[in-house]
Amino acid sequence: MSLHHKRDGRMPSTVTLVRTAATRGARPPAVHLRWMMAAALAALPLGSTAAAHAAAPHPAGPDKSYALRIGIENGHSSVRPGEHLTYTIEVSNTGVKDSPDLLLTQMLAPGVKVLSSTPQGTVSVGRIAWKRAVPAGKTERLSVAVEIGSFPAQLQRLAAVVCASVKKEKRPIVCATDLDRLPAAAPQTPQPHATGGRWYALAAALAVLLAFLGPRARRALRSRRAAPSSASSASRPD
Repeated sequence: MSLHHKRDGRMPSTVTLVRTAATRGARPPAVHLRWMMAAALAALPLGSTAAAHAAAPHPAGPDKSYALRIGIENGHSSVRPGEHLTYTIEVSNTGVKDSPDLLLTQMLAPGVKVLSSTPQGTVSVGRIAWKRAVPAGKTERLSVAVEIGSFPAQLQRLAAVVCASVKKEKRPIVCATDLDRLPAAAPQTPQPHATGGRWYALAAALAVLLAFLGPRARRALRSRRAAPSSASSASRPD
């Protein structure tokens, strides 16, 4: 299994050969951690690498296998709270054998509300799912209309992850993710009255300091001037 995100506005896609006739009954690779990593991509800082890979099973031959390719795209590179988006999902079987019944699941970030889907999907907390089989050489297209809600200020990107898995397996076969930038939190600027108050306090402190030290400084200066005169008078012969 491998996972990729969109680049240059193109539909992300992944190809993996899975569950051949020679390996029927074998467990798919342990890639559930990759799915969890994909769901955490929204918390990564911008510029981080957003692709993870795991080994795929070796095919027994092109006439005994099916191969899945999956992608997700919403046509945007950045989004804002309140926007309505439509995610398009494409699942292709590039092999020569029909796929078994698949569970297609799109993970939804907190704050994303599903408005509609085509075909009708099953919506639950944090996800929407479909049960589909993809014939050999065919592509299934699904769409999900969503509304973007509010997010924590520190969140930099919105991630939508879609995965395909065999109906009776919990581990995904292939995944893809769509990443969109979220508006950065506005920097906090000091209030004018607060800044002025600090300057007034500093000026008042300086005034008090000068008022207290001023007379002492003048007395010290007069004492220093008087000292040489006294010394010269004392050194004169009678």
